[in-house]
Amino acid sequence: MFNSFRTGGSQTYGLELARSLIEDGAQVTVMAKRGPLAEQFRKAGAQVIAMRWREGIAFDHRGLRQQAATTVSLGLLGLGLALSHGHKFDLVVASQPWPMFYASVFFRRTPVAAIYHGMTAVEYPPAYANYTLKHINHHFAVSHETADQILSVDATAKVLVIGNLFNSADYWGDSRPWTKPRPRNAGLLVSVGTLTENKTDAVSTAIEWLREQPRWRLVIVGDGPMRPALEDAVRRLEVSDRVRFEGSRTDTRPYYDLASVVMGVGRVALEAASRGVPVVIASDGRVFGALNPSNRADAELRNFTGRAAGSRKLSVKSLGLAIEDARHISVTDRMLLAASLETVGNPELLTQLLKQHAH
Repeated sequence: MFNSFRTGGSQTYGLELARSLIEDGAQVTVMAKRGPLAEQFRKAGAQVIAMRWREGIAFDHRGLRQQAATTVSLGLLGLGLALSHGHKFDLVVASQPWPMFYASVFFRRTPVAAIYHGMTAVEYPPAYANYTLKHINHHFAVSHETADQILSVDATAKVLVIGNLFNSADYWGDSRPWTKPRPRNAGLLVSVGTLTENKTDAVSTAIEWLREQPRWRLVIVGDGPMRPALEDAVRRLEVSDRVRFEGSRTDTRPYYDLASVVMGVGRVALEAASRGVPVVIASDGRVFGALNPSNRADAELRNFTGRAAGSRKLSVKSLGLAIEDARHISVTDRMLLAASLETVGNPELLTQLLKQHAH
């Protein structure tokens, strides 16, 4: 398994996929980022090949030297794996543009499955999509939206929707859903996500909203190339005393438990809502709103993003209304939503493919 090289949704997705395959009897080798999350792969029973990778570097023009070095290292490692172990693998699974590219180049004799988390220009530059769609035979999408986007690039592609794999018991362990009372006159908004261009419009808007909400505080968990611009906005709007940048964190669970409301998309929404924490979904210049049992299905169709049906234009007003809606969701609705998110996705699709190609 080639996986994402940063902490975040893609890597926790890969961890859940590895667990599912191992539980079904597969032997899994994972190339992952150094650090605690790599250790979780080992504890799950996977063989780990660790690499160094700085968060957000793929879209940071100031890190071209590091990006080039990492690209060369990844290419050499991919070549080495293919030459030394390629004949032992029944299936290579890759997500993210560069891993897919190298998997398609170096593992010509081994079936390669690509997992697409999204097809926006930031998530998956068109040049990579055109190449991998032609050179990889098995395509899995985490949402119906992504599947439709793949087919818009190549109408002949065979795409299966595997879903945004999530298992609440694996992620939260024996912890029960969160049922603490919500503060009425004060609150902590926690934003979790990589600080890349496609994910920070909601964070910028939240900083503006905070200026009008003196009883609220904002904690920003994540790192990336947009962080300096967000720090400038915090200083300019004079809210530095109520905003804290936490940087990249492998384990975000403690922040969910502290939050009055969590703001995030994709796996962040799944992780927090499965705990019973109120969640606001906002991205791509849109606000989907507070996640609840009645809109959960619509949110899943667009991978729990601001692109989901019913989303409104992102503004200080629309985001503020969504935060208020989330803050007033009843404990009963939060528990119903958490129960509906105990398991998400269908890892059996990939397991079946692996069995088809087993030696």
